[in-house]
Amino acid sequence: MTTLEVVNEFYDSIFNLKGDGLADIINEDITFNGPFFKANGSKEFIEGMQRWGQLQKTYKILKQFTGENNVCTIYTLNVTSPSGAIVTWDEVDWIETQKGKLLNVRIYFDPRKWAKAIGK
Repeated sequence: MTTLEVVNEFYDSIFNLKGDGLADIINEDITFNGPFFKANGSKEFIEGMQRWGQLQKTYKILKQFTGENNVCTIYTLNVTSPSGAIVTWDEVDWIETQKGKLLNVRIYFDPRKWAKAIGK
């Protein structure tokens, strides 16, 4: 499987399968860094992604850039807030793989809309 295929399998797992199948495509020592969530290791990562996957409604990939073991993805994300409102923002993910599995995931977005939606 190519790096891009592994990353897109990750998106399918999160957005469509609500976290199912993650264990097969992530490194045991995976790290995740985002505005509202950080994880070190596969257990923390899978638990966090399964929680997050329950809130996500739809996504649309706008562009992906690849290089060796890295993929940068720009996409639009729609998320259900605790009040039931749909919150939309653009997000950028920089994902590094090692031996066909995700190793580092970094996400970047302006968190103000989501913070407002959850009352922070």
